[in-house]
Formats: sequence, structure tokens, C-alpha cells
Amino acid sequence: MDVYNYENVSGEILTIGVYTIPIGGEIVSNGYEIVELEGAVGPKLRKSKNGVQQFDYVQYNKNTGGISSSLSKVEFLRIRRDESGVAQALQVDGVEWVTAAFPTSDEGTSRSITAADDGYLLRCTAEITLTWPAGLSPNPTVIVLPPGDGAVTLACSGGATLNGDTGAIDRYRAVNQAGVAIVAAGSDAYGVSGT
Repeated sequence: MDVYNYENVSGEILTIGVYTIPIGGEIVSNGYEIVELEGAVGPKLRKSKNGVQQFDYVQYNKNTGGISSSLSKVEFLRIRRDESGVAQALQVDGVEWVTAAFPTSDEGTSRSITAADDGYLLRCTAEITLTWPAGLSPNPTVIVLPPGDGAVTLACSGGATLNGDTGAIDRYRAVNQAGVAIVAAGSDAYGVSGT
């Protein structure tokens, strides 16, 4: 039987219909999803199925591709996971999924990203560097799964930016189990999820 958990991660008491969830509290359901809570799943209410978090939410500034604290410019990325916790699809601005299931490419050597990578899950089998050059059309949106025991380095060149900067970013599997979303946020600008 599947076990569904709905956890309040908002920092405030949540009241959704007949449910009141204290700060840090959760509601557990054995065998079925709670329809009333399904509509509220998001940055404030985290859902897990059998102990695996079903979605990640990441704030980003779609104007610069960087993380932003300006609520008027912040949008949410929603990353959907499969039963094992691997990222399978990405939703931007709550409108539509980028792809129903990502085509997957195993990556064992450093390389530059191309426009043909758009929509792919890049599964790193070793510690490598992936570089986003300027001038790609379309600007590719991808999910990168870091190697199991190390980091993937995300870099840019030619004026492209990652989170509003031209510096490299390391992402580790240990703290990004579902993968890292790199989302096209404008011409040569990309937002990067995770820590």
C-alpha cells in the first residue's frame, strides 16, 4: 500500500479545507492521495509518496536567470520525480510540463552543451564539466543528474550566465537527489536549481 505524506514547510500554520497543519507538521494517508491537499501541493506543502519527495520547487528570476528575493519577479520551477527520486519532467510558471519524460543521455566526459540537448536528462557517470556557450538557439533547458559520488561543474562561456553570473557552479548528488534543473531564462541566461 502506498503511503502519502503532506508536510507543511511554509513556516506558518496552513489551513486547507478541513485540514489544519502546524508548522513542520504533516498529514499521512495510507493507500490514497488526499484530493483536497493535492491542489495545495507546492512551495508551502511538500508531498512524498513512500518516502520519496514527489516535487521540488525552486525560485528563480526569469528576467536574469538568477535566484531572486524580489517576489514580483520570482517564478517557480516544479520538478517531478519518478518512484526512485530521479527527475522526470519540469514545469515552468505552473503552465505546462517541458516534457512528459526526459530522453536521457549518459555523460562521462566534459563537453559543451548544444541546442540539441534541449529537454534532456543528462546523467553524469563521472565528475565532469558541462559548459553553456553563448548564442545557442533555442536556449536549452535540461536536467543534470550529478554523479553518485561527486560533483558536476556547470560553467558558461562567451557571455552566457548561470544564475546571473559568469562563474562556474558545482552541484553534488548528495544534496540534489532529483537532479539539477538548468532553465533557459532569456537570451544566453540560465537559472540553475539546487545547492
